Amino acid sequence: MSNEVESVEKVKSERLLSVDALRGFNMLWIAGGAAIIQSLHSIFKNDFTAAINEQLQHAAWIGFNFEDIIMPLFMFVVGVSMVFSFEKRLQKDGRKKVYLHVVQRVGLLFILGMIYQGNLLDLKWGNLRFYSNTLQAIAAGYLGSSLILLCKNLKTQMAICGGLLGIYYLLMHFAPVPGFGAGVLTAKGNFAGYIDELVLGEHRDGSRYTWVLTSLVFTVTVMFGVFAGKILKADQSKQKNALLLLAFGIATTAAGVLLGLHDPIIKKLWSASFTLLSGGYCLLLLALFYWVIDVLQFRRGIVFFTVIGSNAIFVYMLFANDRFVNCQQIADKLVYGLQQYTGDFYPLILSSSGVAIMWLILYYMHKHKIFIKI
Repeated sequence: MSNEVESVEKVKSERLLSVDALRGFNMLWIAGGAAIIQSLHSIFKNDFTAAINEQLQHAAWIGFNFEDIIMPLFMFVVGVSMVFSFEKRLQKDGRKKVYLHVVQRVGLLFILGMIYQGNLLDLKWGNLRFYSNTLQAIAAGYLGSSLILLCKNLKTQMAICGGLLGIYYLLMHFAPVPGFGAGVLTAKGNFAGYIDELVLGEHRDGSRYTWVLTSLVFTVTVMFGVFAGKILKADQSKQKNALLLLAFGIATTAAGVLLGLHDPIIKKLWSASFTLLSGGYCLLLLALFYWVIDVLQFRRGIVFFTVIGSNAIFVYMLFANDRFVNCQQIADKLVYGLQQYTGDFYPLILSSSGVAIMWLILYYMHKHKIFIKI
């Protein structure tokens, strides 16, 4: 690890280290990082650690916890990366090939989403869930953003995003749902859920989350990343980039808070206020990572996050939420003998060991330039 910074530099050509570090920071929380923090409560058992644990759970319905930023941040970083990849691909391959790749990528993300959460591997038609996963939300937002990027004018792109946000807000508040009326924002009475029921029918994955109509605002979330990427790619000083990201983030966060006074902040519906608030937080996090890593050039230890961030899809499919590979169970086979000596500290040792196993696998891939892309 002595050549830590050098190894990080080899991973990136044009992309910014701060972007991969932020992506890795985000993926860490769903791939074992949260378990490390949660294990502290078994040691200290006080109100502070209990409050932290509460932040690592999704808000029950209305509200915003730290856990609620993970999905929008994943989507946001996809938008940032689009800015650095689209122009280069358009110049190299032409528009037709680029958009063929977009269609292929969207299709693959939907299939991976069905493998992960849509019961595709059950091989039973009645159990299949077509649209129920973060990867599919990314696919919808990515497709919508790709179409918006056809508009060369930045003002037009921003106007389209404002229109999508406004349309979603109006439909959620004024479009009637049979048996419930208009403006009902409960799990079973909202308009987006009604559309899911019409489109997905028996293949809908419950009523807690909405997807089909909500794709409008998934696109806006990805486009927040696109706009941030445009700031980072602009021909101006890094200090100015950081300040613009900060100002953009503060303004968007404030807009989300103000709209939330009328339009409840509900992650499961991806309400207009949630779209703005989460987008603002994503911008502020990117501003922080960009300032520390790319402006101040503070790189010590950053390889820990970039190793995770450079294989984000692989991490999500294999390690996220212990869906397919449970590294804690693997770690338990190696460190179980410590439990008798460590007592309440054992959950911390176990969760940390699980993350270490995952990271070493990713580091091996990183070192040998094995990057799973789609």
